[in-house]
Amino acid sequence: MKKSTCIFFAGLSSLFIPMCAQQLSIQNETSWVASGNVSLVLSNMGFDNDGTFEAGSSTISFTGDVLPSPTLTGEEISTFYNLEIAVTNEEVELDQDIAIDGQLQMTQGSMDIGDFDVDLGLDGVLTGHTESKRIFSSGSGTLIKTADLNAPAGVDVGGLGLTFTSADNLGSTEVRLGFDVQNGNSIERVYEVIVENNTGINVSLVFSYFDAELNGLEESAIRLFQNDGSGWEQLVTIGDAVANTLAADVTGFSSFTAFTDVLLPVQLVQFNGKRATDGTVLLQWTTASEKENDGFEVQESLDGSGFAKIGWVNGAGDSQQAIDYAFSHKQSQSAFYRLRQVDFDGTEEYSSVVYVDALYPPTNLSVFPNPTRGIAEVNQGSKAMIYSASGQLVRTIDLDRSGGKLHVSDLTPGIYQILLFQANGTYIDQSKMVKR
Repeated sequence: MKKSTCIFFAGLSSLFIPMCAQQLSIQNETSWVASGNVSLVLSNMGFDNDGTFEAGSSTISFTGDVLPSPTLTGEEISTFYNLEIAVTNEEVELDQDIAIDGQLQMTQGSMDIGDFDVDLGLDGVLTGHTESKRIFSSGSGTLIKTADLNAPAGVDVGGLGLTFTSADNLGSTEVRLGFDVQNGNSIERVYEVIVENNTGINVSLVFSYFDAELNGLEESAIRLFQNDGSGWEQLVTIGDAVANTLAADVTGFSSFTAFTDVLLPVQLVQFNGKRATDGTVLLQWTTASEKENDGFEVQESLDGSGFAKIGWVNGAGDSQQAIDYAFSHKQSQSAFYRLRQVDFDGTEEYSSVVYVDALYPPTNLSVFPNPTRGIAEVNQGSKAMIYSASGQLVRTIDLDRSGGKLHVSDLTPGIYQILLFQANGTYIDQSKMVKR
């Protein structure tokens, strides 16, 4: 189909383009320049950029009730200053990535970003985003926002609906809002969060959603889940169905979405061990929900590799409430512990490994960067033992030879437990590490 072109003259305060053409087209090797705070209204038209588009401080508005499909196209990525969606009973559809330096204003109608990304950068913000004026994706497209978060207090990053509150400095933070259904049964909203400082932090998150994104799930039953690369784990969640929010406290960032609280047979939300005042080892763990859970086999290892059964704790079978468990064990030596959770049908899962030592309190261990893709550095110790999320020893590293570096580029993405020891074998401390 032959493209028609309407020309916008720089310097005008506003310009309304009616249905004189199917789209405003910027041809190859052609520049389109907006000068000053000008406005351009595209009524029932598309925007096609095959050349150079300089938005200045302009506002481009899509209006009308008969829009071409797709609406935003072209060989080049267009960077808008202000982009307004104000269509009637219509959807603005993307067929190319775009960027926003000012506001992406949802005034009326909706926007389907398809398989393409909308990058809000450092300065862009999404406004007017509501149930009736929302952005969604029929594909894998995302909204992206980058911000510096230092002790944020109720900060909704870029208006994307994920609010941060923390006394800690998170540094440069990238939030990606997608609309893919996870595991076939989540709501139609998922966030990926990448922060500069992802260790030793405590953050209160508020996750917002729309009723149209519930994907048929019972709203009163949805809970917030986090995936650090080793699978979805349920967070202790406070839901508000009136405000359409889910709130939870987190100590690290990765991906977040909402499932019903019966997603997995057993949700183990924490497992830890400590030396009690009488010298015995006290192991404690909590499940957020259980389904057909026969119980937990408690296992011990003195060397971190060979584990043996030392006890059994019955499970609750089926439960939708948080349940606390405890197990005491007489052991004077330093030792490793893990849980083998068993369903009634024999299906089993292993917990992470915890280490208990009576003599040496935790130190200020640092693993950086965390998450890491290839190399992380630790600030102490002569030997590191790396365990997988299933409790398997996957690597032992001589830190004196490696210069304190953990070379993990070949490890499968997921969450790992790092245990540090002195040269004489004395345990120092442990920390989690996320491999991307």
